[in-house]
Amino acid sequence: MPAISEAELKKQLKTRSFSPVYLIYGDEQMYVKDYTRKICDAVTEKAPSDFNFHAFKGELDLAELDAATQVIPFMSEFNCVLTEDIFFDLWKKDDPKDYFLDIISRVGGSTVLVISMPSYVPKTNAKYFEKVEKAVKKHGSVCRFEKLNDSTLEKHITKWAGSQGKIFERGCSRQLINLCGSDLHRLKNETDKLCAYSSGEEITLTDISAVVVPNLESRIFDITDAVMRGQGSRAYEILDRLFSQREIPDVILTVLGNNYIDLYRAKLGVECGKTFQEIARDFDYGNRSFALKKVYNSSRLSNEALLESIRAIIAVDQAFKSLNPDKWLMLEQLIAKLLLFVKENKNA
Repeated sequence: MPAISEAELKKQLKTRSFSPVYLIYGDEQMYVKDYTRKICDAVTEKAPSDFNFHAFKGELDLAELDAATQVIPFMSEFNCVLTEDIFFDLWKKDDPKDYFLDIISRVGGSTVLVISMPSYVPKTNAKYFEKVEKAVKKHGSVCRFEKLNDSTLEKHITKWAGSQGKIFERGCSRQLINLCGSDLHRLKNETDKLCAYSSGEEITLTDISAVVVPNLESRIFDITDAVMRGQGSRAYEILDRLFSQREIPDVILTVLGNNYIDLYRAKLGVECGKTFQEIARDFDYGNRSFALKKVYNSSRLSNEALLESIRAIIAVDQAFKSLNPDKWLMLEQLIAKLLLFVKENKNA
C-alpha cells in the first residue's frame, strides 16, 4: 500500500480496517503524536492491557518485539504493538537490520504494529530508513506529516481560541505565526496563554506584544530588518538581548546568513518577474517558504550590496571556526559592517 493521507488514515480508524503496519513520522510532530495515540486507541478500543498492548521505545530488543507481534489477543479483537523513536540513523552495520525488516513483513492477522517517530525526524535519505519505509509501504501504511502552511495554521489557532470563547483580532493570528514560527506545540501553548491573559472576547495585537515571546528566528529577522532600515540602535538592542538570554552565536550567525540569502534570492526573483510561490518552488523552500515570504519584495539594497553582505557573513563564519574567537564581539562588528553597506547603498 502506498503512502496514505491524513483523510485516508482517519477513514481506516473510523471503519476499523487497520493496516498490519503503520509508519508515522514527519516534521509536524504534534500530528505524529496525536495520530499515534489515535491509532493505538482505535486498535485497543481505548482499553489497552498487558494482554493486547505492548510498547517499546528507543533501543529495541528485537526478539522481544518479534514475540510481542506474535501474541494472540485476549478479550480483545486486536493486539497492538507500539514502537516509538527507534533511532534508525544510529544503527550500525552489525545491527540486526534484516531481522527488523523480517518482523515487519510477518506482522498480520490480529496484530497491528505502529512504528512512530514522535520526538525526532529520521533522515529520509538514509539508506536503511528508506528500506524500512519501502517495507512498510509494501505491507502496511506510511503516513508522513509535513509542516503545515500558514492558512492551515491559522485555522488551528482560530479553533483553539474558539474552544475557549475567544476570537483573534484581524491579522493577529498571522502575527502569532510570524513570532512563533510553525511549530504546532508552541502555537497551541501561546494561544492558551493569550486566551488566559486576554480580558475581553477578542485577542489583540497588544495582548500578543504583552504575552508572546518571539522565537529565535523571528528575533534574528528583526535584526536583519533593523539593519535594512539603518536602525543600528535597534539592531544592537536585539543582539544584547540575545546575549543576555545566552543564545548561541553560531546559531545567530547561521540564521542571519539565511536571512540575507533569502533577501538575495527574493530580489533576483522579483527582478525576473517571479511570484513568491515561483521563487519558493524554484529554490525548493518547502517548509521554509514562510521565511522567503517575509522578505519578498522588501530588500532595500542593491544586488552588489547584498552580495558584499553575504561575503562578510561568510568571512565571520570562517573566523568562528578559528581558535577561541570572541564571537559576540565579531557579531557586533559584523552588524556594524552590514549597517555600513546600507548607508553606502543609500549614498550611491
